[in-house]
Amino acid sequence: MLKKRVFFVAVLVALVSMVAACGGKPRQQDMPKLYSCTVKIVDQNDHPVPKVIVAVVSDDPTFKWGASGSTNESGIAVMQTLGEYNGVATGSYKILVRLLEPNPTGKFDEEGIEIVDMNNLLKSEYSDPKKTPLSIEVGTTATNVALQVEKK
Repeated sequence: MLKKRVFFVAVLVALVSMVAACGGKPRQQDMPKLYSCTVKIVDQNDHPVPKVIVAVVSDDPTFKWGASGSTNESGIAVMQTLGEYNGVATGSYKILVRLLEPNPTGKFDEEGIEIVDMNNLLKSEYSDPKKTPLSIEVGTTATNVALQVEKK
């Protein structure tokens, strides 16, 4: 009996370790296969733009596997589906980007916390799915693109 219990515990520990090593959370059953995808955002002078929020959205309103990321100091965003699964499903996507900067209003709420508006420093067309000129095609291999954006 002790051998069976030790074997069961060993198998359980191995399974938990594998799940933790693969990102921690099991994939949803109907989730499509995801492929590595990075998006590099550069300005008009080809300098990387850090802290940009990047989202890939499908034209299909029933598609539920959107992905997003935030650029690092090198201007690169590693895209994650549903904010936790590395990669993007195959397909054609519009790319939406925002670079937000806090703008203190000088007003305070009832708890004394200052109300801050967020200004988008990039052209507004980049955050509108109907107007954005940015797009990406994700295939069945890793996808890495560099996109140039203009500030307001």
